[in-house]
Order: sequence, then C-alpha cells, then structure tokens
Amino acid sequence: MKNVLIVDDEKSLIESMKVGFETFKDSFSILTARNGKEAIAVLESTPIDLVVTDLRMPEIDGLELLAYLSSNFPTIPAIVMTAFGTPEIEEKLKAMGVIKFMDKPIEFDDLAQSIAEGLKHEPPGGSLSGISVGSFLQLVEMERKTCLLEVRSNDGEKGLFYFYQGSIYDAVFSNLKGEEAFYEIIRLDNVKISFKNLPNKKLRVKKRIKTPLMSLIMKGSILKDEAVVKEEVVSVVEESKAVDEGGEEEDNMEEELCQERDIEEPAEEYDAKSTGNEGRSQMAGLKDILKEMAGEMDGVIALGVIGMDGIAVATHNPTGTDMDAISAKFAMLMKLGEKSTNDIKTMGEFEENLAQAKNAWILTRFLGKEYYMALVVSREETLGNVRLVAQKYADQLYQAI
Repeated sequence: MKNVLIVDDEKSLIESMKVGFETFKDSFSILTARNGKEAIAVLESTPIDLVVTDLRMPEIDGLELLAYLSSNFPTIPAIVMTAFGTPEIEEKLKAMGVIKFMDKPIEFDDLAQSIAEGLKHEPPGGSLSGISVGSFLQLVEMERKTCLLEVRSNDGEKGLFYFYQGSIYDAVFSNLKGEEAFYEIIRLDNVKISFKNLPNKKLRVKKRIKTPLMSLIMKGSILKDEAVVKEEVVSVVEESKAVDEGGEEEDNMEEELCQERDIEEPAEEYDAKSTGNEGRSQMAGLKDILKEMAGEMDGVIALGVIGMDGIAVATHNPTGTDMDAISAKFAMLMKLGEKSTNDIKTMGEFEENLAQAKNAWILTRFLGKEYYMALVVSREETLGNVRLVAQKYADQLYQAI
C-alpha cells in the first residue's frame, strides 16, 4: 500500500480530504500534517510515496518543506497547492521537479487524478533533484520570506544567503561577503538547500547587496558559463578548506551574517515591485490616494492595495486592523469569484466582491489582473457611497501601482 502525505494548515480542508479519499483506501493511504514541522516528523517515521503540500503555513512552510525533501528525500514526488500562486511561481516550482501545481480552492477530482498520476512516477522523473540555486532564490523573493538560507555542494563548499521580506540582503561564502559571495554560491552545482534557524532576538543584518536579485542571477550565470573565477577567489576558497576542520569556519560564516546590529532597517513601505527611491515614492503615492479616499467616507476601518499573492502593497489603517489576514483571505475570494464568472461566459469579467459583516462592509475590487483594492468600512456608512468612492479612485490606484 502506498502512502500519500497531505500537508495543509486548514483543518477543514484536511478533514474533508480524509473523508473524500476513503473511496481510494484500496489504492493508497492518506496521512496528514498541519505544517512542515509535522510533515518532517511523518517523513522521518513513515515511508511516504507522494507529498501534497500547501505553500503558506506556520512553523515550517511549504517552500522550506520542499527544500527539506530535496535534500533528504529527493525521490519523493511532490504536488503543490496554493491560493497565492502566480505563473512565475508555478514555473519555478516545476523547474525544481514539482510534478503538479494546483490553485486553491482545490477541485477534489483533479487532486485525486493528480495523486494517482504522481504515484506512477518513478525516480528520477518525479523527484526534487537538481535544484537550481537561482530558481530557488527567485521563489524566496516571490514568497517574500525572511530567512537564512544555506547552500551546500556535494564537495563540501557552503554558502549562506540572508533575505528580509523577499529582498536579498547579504551573502557569505568562505571569506567573501555581499555580491562577491553571491556569485560564488550561485555557481555551485549538485547542491542541497536548507533553511537555518534565525536567532530568537531580532536579527538586523547589514544590507551589503544593493543590486536586484534578477540582475545578480543573470550576471552569476554569465560568470559561471564563461568560467570567469578570479585567481584570488580560488586561493581564498582553498585556504578556507584548510581552516574548515572541526566546523570552525562554518560557525564563523553564520556569525558574520548575524553579528551586526546597527544596520539600516528596511523601509516599512517595502514594495514587492520596486526597490530604492522609486519604490518608496510609489508607495507614498498609493498611501496618499488611500488617505484621500478615507476622507470621503465615514467610519473607515482600513483601506489597502493588495497583490493577488495576498501581500499588501500599501495600506491606510487608522484602526490597526489586521490587514495581512484580510489581504490573504480576500485574495482567495477574488480568485474564486473570477473563476466562477469565467465559467459562466454570459456574465462578463468579474470586477468586485462585497462581504457584509455585522459591523462592517468589506468591498474588494480588481485593479488590473495582479492587484485589488480592499475597503473595510463601518456599517454606519452607506453601501452606495462606499461603492461610489471605490469606483472613483480605482483608476488612480491602478495608475499609481
């Protein structure tokens, strides 16, 4: 009997899958986990033939779980399901060896068929092997992770990357730091990628790397293809290997990233699309428009411009409402609404969604295909005015993104 491990933090989804897959009990058994940490415990104790995982989960998320699978169980095929997928994320995951990428909400029959097909895979065809460092770093950026990432080759060479909210901050390789270290790590082949625990206290790492990630990867690929490695870098690597007895050098590498405290903090208005002054200017413009919108309504609880990945790009939040929760959940609803109307051709394109809570109106409206606005307003305000203000400012917000 083959075993399938399903990993998702939504209890209702896990329970419904357990019931739904009862009809397949003669073909395979279902095991479940609520996050990557629980999944790793199952993998260590039970033979697993296929993993189905969500991407965004507490404790250890899906991306970290995939890295763990690649390093420790590379022949186990994986299926990824997420409510925050994009074509770019799908492309990177499939390049890593993920056999299927599925958008939430999941159609049960589609998942059952994908699992049946996945169980037929034989290694290495259905394995998470041969991960490209560059592709994985782009996934970290897309998922806006804050993490310490270790890359280790079969030859024992090791490098560390530090990301803050998806922005590459620093890298260390032997005695190299910053971009020099980045280019050395990116050239490594046959690597194992793992996430290291961050210190309990707030880690503030100096931003030595200023160049955008994609530009770094492109230059790194050119250097690798042309085998342009400076002689002094090679000598440093050789010297570091001699020092690396007993793991002393590895400890120093992590200390190099973690020891600096008086560093520039990333701007609160970090923007997923832009960097530097341009990104801050764009963010300030969006915030000004949101503030102006709030002035035309009574009882504003929160306003925001949010990407379809569920990440808030800009917010005006006078009441301290948890906009992250709103961003993630309503991105899912917007996708569901779009899918539903697309299935009924006579309805035209989906434009907005309205939720009526006991004390608030929650209106979400598309801004192009990649973003939406969210308005959370007290029920003291008339719904008509809320919709009027949303329509009035939609074009301004879209142009400012």
